[in-house]
Amino acid sequence: MFKIGGLFNKTMKELQELLPRYRQDNIFVDDKFRSAFPDFKTTSLEEGVQTILTDKTDK
Repeated sequence: MFKIGGLFNKTMKELQELLPRYRQDNIFVDDKFRSAFPDFKTTSLEEGVQTILTDKTDK
């Protein structure tokens, strides 16, 4: 379906290229980043979603 849609729609073509990456979990090792930026605060999924919802309703 994405292959045929990709002939007519750029977004569909990009989806066709990206979807195989999601067949397996992506595991990111951030040790080097954390050592370079020790004060960097990560955001949990819950915090991120809440921020998005709050920002969306503020506009």
